[in-house]
Amino acid sequence: MDKFNVMFKQKVLKIVSNIPRGQTLSYKDVARLAGSPNAYRAVGSILNKNYNRGCRILIIIA
Repeated sequence: MDKFNVMFKQKVLKIVSNIPRGQTLSYKDVARLAGSPNAYRAVGSILNKNYNRGCRILIIIA
């Protein structure tokens, strides 16, 4: 995995961990905040893996 991908993954995990309780962000919102607005599928792939076993992320797609 190259340095950009590692940095992007770290940004995504940090952004998601800072979402206040009760607030939601779409994959596209997270990708935009991480600096790559078209990388929303990569955000989904990153969040598909459970890096923090004590953390649960509920994702609702409507």
